[in-house]
Amino acid sequence: MDTIFWIFSKLLWMFLAPGKVFFILLLLGTILIWTQWQKAGRWLISIATIIFLIPTLLSLNNFLLWPLEERFSAPTELPENIRGIIVLAGAELAVTTSTRGQPSLNGAAERLTTFVALARRYPQAILIYAGGTGSLSRQNYKSNETARKLFIQLGLNTDRILFDSKARNTVENALNSFKLMGQKIEGDWVLITSAYHMPRSVGIFRKIGWDVIPYPVDYHTSGQLRLDWKFAIMHNFIQFSRGLHEWLGLGVYWITGKTSALFPKPG
Repeated sequence: MDTIFWIFSKLLWMFLAPGKVFFILLLLGTILIWTQWQKAGRWLISIATIIFLIPTLLSLNNFLLWPLEERFSAPTELPENIRGIIVLAGAELAVTTSTRGQPSLNGAAERLTTFVALARRYPQAILIYAGGTGSLSRQNYKSNETARKLFIQLGLNTDRILFDSKARNTVENALNSFKLMGQKIEGDWVLITSAYHMPRSVGIFRKIGWDVIPYPVDYHTSGQLRLDWKFAIMHNFIQFSRGLHEWLGLGVYWITGKTSALFPKPG
């Protein structure tokens, strides 16, 4: 059932991702304007243009990402004794790491750097790297190899870390971490992931009975909800797609009973 859900979620986003919808409409419209269905082609191109320009020019990405990132604040203080620290994969470029032989990261590198910082601050804490890969076609490239190389470069003893290399989504990140601990999860645990991804992650961990301390990183908004008229079209479009993906994820996970609440909140 987990495999079916994983494949379904990937295929669902494949057809709903704004970039793919834009490309398909633009391609079909371009083809049709050279046929007897020119009017339909013009309509498709116009719709594609609207799909691309409206969210980017109005910076709708801010209105999608801001409530996600503001849901859980980064802790100003942590307990003196931390039982363990969990970091969710998502910063790694596994294919590039494999071909180049050195750790390559995307814009979410704060997940891993914060993990290293807290690991040094709490030398007795159990460390869990919840990795794997969510790719349908490249399951042989695992994110944990990238993370391991980076941790070694930063001087973190990887013998301290429990690595999960089998997870394909956030649900499996939580479940596999739970299994790595033999279901012994008492004490204070810190969970590190991107701020926009934190509500869904916390809800998943709570659903399996694991109450974690959220430590959001990798912010994409300034903390203020406002229209931003910057003409950064591609940046805004990518961020809009990121926010839409996360809201859809919250909805699907709630409907399928994989999270404790539709929009988990602190406390």
